[in-house]
Amino acid sequence: MRHRFRFSLIILFSIINSSAFAQHISGRIMDSTQAPLMGAMVALKTAVDSPVAATITDEDGKFLFENIGKGDFVLQVDYIGMSNIVRSFSVGEGNYNFGNMVMQAGASVL
Repeated sequence: MRHRFRFSLIILFSIINSSAFAQHISGRIMDSTQAPLMGAMVALKTAVDSPVAATITDEDGKFLFENIGKGDFVLQVDYIGMSNIVRSFSVGEGNYNFGNMVMQAGASVL
């Protein structure tokens, strides 16, 4: 019984600790005319190329990753008919916003 209580406390503190340090990563994908690109694939990977999360942009070209821990990441954006965007970055304290990211016309293979 005592071990079960300790285990429950460890799990509880782990959940509280991980949610207290969760970060959000956001941005907006646009074309060269500053029009938002709806449906662009946005992938978040660790610096060693392990997948973390993926999403698609909304009608305003915005994307959001929630509850991401600290670390070094790579963001890759793909959209048919556009050149890919790849950005390496680090997340520390606080949220990370890429702002407006412009995709250029070119070949893209998904």
